[in-house]
Amino acid sequence: MKLFIRTAFILIFLPLISLILLFIYSLQDQPLAPETADFFTSTPINLDKNFFIASSGIRAPSGETDFHAFGIKLFNGETKLTRSKRLEFENDVVPEKTNCIKQTGHYTFRPPLKHKPAECLSSDETELLLNRNQEILNRLEDLYIKTPDLNVNKGGRGHIRYASIIDVYNLHPMLCVKWKNQVQNSNGQKAIESWMNSTRAFKHIFQGQLNFNDYLQWELTYLLNLFCLPTLFEADTSLIKIHGEEVIDVLDFDHLALWNLEKTLQTKGYFLNADEQTLKTQLKFFYAPNKVRNQLYKSSQDIIQLSKVAPHELDKAVGQLKLKYPDCSLAKLHNCSIPEYFDERIYDFEHYAEAFFSSHRLNARQIATILWIKAHMQNLPAEKMNDFLSAVPTKYHDPINQKPFLWDSEKHSIYHVIQNYDGTHRQQDLIFYNPKP
Repeated sequence: MKLFIRTAFILIFLPLISLILLFIYSLQDQPLAPETADFFTSTPINLDKNFFIASSGIRAPSGETDFHAFGIKLFNGETKLTRSKRLEFENDVVPEKTNCIKQTGHYTFRPPLKHKPAECLSSDETELLLNRNQEILNRLEDLYIKTPDLNVNKGGRGHIRYASIIDVYNLHPMLCVKWKNQVQNSNGQKAIESWMNSTRAFKHIFQGQLNFNDYLQWELTYLLNLFCLPTLFEADTSLIKIHGEEVIDVLDFDHLALWNLEKTLQTKGYFLNADEQTLKTQLKFFYAPNKVRNQLYKSSQDIIQLSKVAPHELDKAVGQLKLKYPDCSLAKLHNCSIPEYFDERIYDFEHYAEAFFSSHRLNARQIATILWIKAHMQNLPAEKMNDFLSAVPTKYHDPINQKPFLWDSEKHSIYHVIQNYDGTHRQQDLIFYNPKP
């Protein structure tokens, strides 16, 4: 019996005790690496030159003119932005209708929701909506003019009392309507200049300190802005030759390379600071703050390297990273040396890979738009588009597969083929080219 107990202890309990001791040892904290401390050091806010402070002016009460001063008061708690006083975007002029801006051919800008009738506002209703929202639209355009001179920085704060990006996103379809009306009323130069100001502002914002969700929202808003451009040019094609080269210069950038990914990843540390007290209270004996930060820094550097991977290699690269950071479970207790299960933000490689692929697709839309402009500037007949796309320099190839874009002669679209989540492929039309006879 004694021999049996001794054997059982050696075979069962000793390995289990060893794993438990290893786990307890792993929970001991470690020194904070210097590079980790440097990486997660927040940048102080300059209140006088801050984008988020200035953006408060979009929602300031009607008649407010000094947006920055108002934003500083809001930031310091010297005033409040109550719903009863703040300026709102009014989009309920006619119930069950939507604003439809269509590019010639097929693409519909801001299509109606499926459960609503496919009915657009009339010209009179659109004019009424523009008049009601003139002040808030003017404020957004004014903000875009000033944005390149402002710091896009939250100073390590999770939230500043500023106009929500959702508000800005909802304003853009109406802003596009305003620009199109200007084009149709012989004021196209003003509309195109405002569009370029907004795009320069987006490019500046992308280089700032945005958390991951903020960045995705700004990217979607910029996509609305990009979709608006061909509707403006098609409203008055003479503007293409006047402003085409300047617009191409504004659009000719690599979206993913412009994204200041390092600052986005730094915000993880800022949010961790905000959660620290809760973690220390609820997980008093298990939470090792320096160890988590060191691991967060290492995974952040791997995400930065992931952003440099070619689109078709992203899934493979994510798989390799998941092997590098194996799952923590009871069956694999030895992998639990870092309490990653306390904060899933350390290992969201898939989410970043999806965002990187989305950025490549956004680059594809930008390049297709540039080619659309160039074709118009050359008065290129539709039947020559296939040869035109095949002959352009490699910088104007599809960033997804590094090959020329394709031409659909029936739909008159510049398109590429993308892979669906289920592994199948489909044609994605990027822009429609319908030259006038």
